Amino acid sequence: MQKAVTGALKKPLYELPKEFTKIRGHIAKGDLGVAMKEAETLKAQANAPAEAEAVVEAIKGMINGQIAGADADMQAGDYQSAQRGYERVIKSAKGLPESDTAKTKLAEMMKDDNAKKVIKAQKDLDKILAEPMRSKKDATERKAALESFLKKNAENAAGRKAIEELDKVEKALSGGR
Repeated sequence: MQKAVTGALKKPLYELPKEFTKIRGHIAKGDLGVAMKEAETLKAQANAPAEAEAVVEAIKGMINGQIAGADADMQAGDYQSAQRGYERVIKSAKGLPESDTAKTKLAEMMKDDNAKKVIKAQKDLDKILAEPMRSKKDATERKAALESFLKKNAENAAGRKAIEELDKVEKALSGGR
């Protein structure tokens, strides 16, 4: 619980004074690097609002939370989610050291042959799941595709998700029982 509230603002961002308007806009757009620079500029002013330091810390917390989430996905073997998480940090924290940290972590992960294999499998699974399932025939075809997919991927993150999806399809085919 302590990790979740570290760096949290005492007031919601929308309740902060007008000086924080630009910062709110950048955060809403996901431009955390720009928001951080604006917040640090505001904090450095002689008549800075009392909340400026807390806003800087909150933005740092958002960025570090995104990196921690991507790290956790990678540790869990969910390389596609880790890749997306690192890419999000690279883009949102542009100009900050955290963006470089995410680039380095992503590059290291992409050197791993297993990570590349799992990402490909996750993309293949996404294609299977993107097919509509409007009829019993569609469900039967999806079940067969998932069973075939699992023959090669039962032990990775894509396989774990495929098992969950297969369970849903089997329940749908049996009438939800």
